[in-house]
Amino acid sequence: MSIEYPSFRKKITGTERNEPNPALKFLKKSAGIMAAVGIMTLNPNQGFLGKNSSIENGPEFYIEHALKNNPLLRRETQKKIDFLVEAFSKDALDLMAAADLQAREARKNHNFHPSVNGFEKLGIDPKYLLKIFSEEEGCYPKGTINGNVANISYVNEVRYMQAQYGTDGRFLAAGVASYAKDDITFFQIPVRSFPKGKEPTNALRAQSVVRFFGHELGHMCQGTFSNFLSPEERIDFLCDVTSAFPNSGLVGRERFEDYVGQIKNKDQKKEYYHVISEYWAILCETYLNEPEKFFSITSPEEQALVKRWLLRDKGKDFDPVAARDKRHLLTERMVADQNVRTKQREAKKIKMAAPKKQSPAKKQSFSRKRLLK
Repeated sequence: MSIEYPSFRKKITGTERNEPNPALKFLKKSAGIMAAVGIMTLNPNQGFLGKNSSIENGPEFYIEHALKNNPLLRRETQKKIDFLVEAFSKDALDLMAAADLQAREARKNHNFHPSVNGFEKLGIDPKYLLKIFSEEEGCYPKGTINGNVANISYVNEVRYMQAQYGTDGRFLAAGVASYAKDDITFFQIPVRSFPKGKEPTNALRAQSVVRFFGHELGHMCQGTFSNFLSPEERIDFLCDVTSAFPNSGLVGRERFEDYVGQIKNKDQKKEYYHVISEYWAILCETYLNEPEKFFSITSPEEQALVKRWLLRDKGKDFDPVAARDKRHLLTERMVADQNVRTKQREAKKIKMAAPKKQSPAKKQSFSRKRLLK
């Protein structure tokens, strides 16, 4: 089926080229509500338009590789590329080209299953997270983690959103996905992300990590990150997500507005790229964490988007409700074990701090020695 990709502004907003873009109006609201938590798309050193992200002749690279086996589609793909270059600039194509080259190496050298590191700092036994962050346990769709995510780590430090989001120094970041290393890294969870009136205990932090993982996994499956997409699929992915955004059921919702609605950048194309990227991640996050809500508020186009690009062929039998319930059960067990271990550590500290009492036998022996003297 032929797909038309006309002018970016006309396609997205129905306006002429030189008119303001209404699709970005939600970004221009006064930031009355600060984001509860920021979740970064890119590794700070691999940012959009970063120094090392550009590959010369990005669009040409994609034409060459996307069409080498099917030259009859050259004209159709050229339309898509023109659409993306006008929407996001040539640099978005360069970024996909860099990701494609990285993915080829990753497929050669990648650990098939991810390692889990650093969560002991939260008092979490990694064995639980290995089960939770698992395709085999049915917790996430097949083809999203294995061979796509190499490491899942926790770093016990505060991290702020990076400057490419235009929110530098204002929002704390909860996690970051990096295509360069195929890593997902979590940081200290911002206090505002916890329920009001509750202390940010390690148990709540552990639950937050599991909740935010769905967002970061969405990034790892997008066109500029995934290890499994071909060049032409990366182009189709970004076109599909961009086309679905104007009619999204997420826009106007609290989670979307409090996070994506705060992204601002002097360069409108950079801004729109990050908006689309985070829109996709929140779409995946909602599908994985709140499937009932996802199917009630999203458009048919968005549901097809998740089916095509998150589930793909391997995950077509995935049940998001059953998976969510299983993750909750495993998380409850993890937190219960965490509480037991915390109590054991506290009891051990109290025992070690208490003054040692001599046994009656030792006292009697000591008395006899004094008498003999």
